[in-house]
Amino acid sequence: MSSRVGYQIPNFSYPGGDPRAIFPTVQQQAREAEAAGFDFGTFTDPFEKLDEALQIIAPMLHGERPTLSGKHYRAVTAMNEPRVRDDMPIMLGGSGEKKTFRLAAKYADHLNIICDPALIPAKLEALAARCAENGRDLATLETSFLAFVLMDEDGDAARALQRTLMLKSGVDIDTLDATTRAAITARQFVGTPEEVAADIKARVIDAGIPGIVLNMIGNGHVPGVVTMAAEALRPLMH
Repeated sequence: MSSRVGYQIPNFSYPGGDPRAIFPTVQQQAREAEAAGFDFGTFTDPFEKLDEALQIIAPMLHGERPTLSGKHYRAVTAMNEPRVRDDMPIMLGGSGEKKTFRLAAKYADHLNIICDPALIPAKLEALAARCAENGRDLATLETSFLAFVLMDEDGDAARALQRTLMLKSGVDIDTLDATTRAAITARQFVGTPEEVAADIKARVIDAGIPGIVLNMIGNGHVPGVVTMAAEALRPLMH
């Protein structure tokens, strides 16, 4: 089966050694598609392709041999052997209430929600509606939130790193009015481990999403920082 079926299936390393989930993705921008060597087509095309791909991928993960003759992909008794595990979960991520959430309700075990934390209640309501439309029990679909975290034992150092990273993207947050700054940095959680944990609890966990996926692009490569974040956030996950 062509690797194009999945578009991209990122390969992650885990401390335990075994892969924990499969992450089928779509290019949602023409630039991304061109960089990967794919035709972008219309805005709807990538989602149609992902839908068909999941009709092939999901059964294969459980030992079935699916056959599909779709608009974009074809498969005849496709197989996935040897399988790493028989219960490999599928994780999707995004914020689209109509397309992404519908695909999650149909195929996913886990949905990573990407949005302004203030929109979480509305996103969860939309997800519940997509699940109801597809006969899916919402309780069987795990959810998490994508958080951009800049953490340091020295909170001022974390905030300085935030300013530096934003400047690299062409934004001087110190010159913005409070409303604009809040909107631009809404998905960022910055400060000491205690400050970040409290902010995530207040804006994400208490809003109804029990899990967190961290993007620590600022200093996650620094030895000890990921462990520091894990220790700070672990109490929120229980």
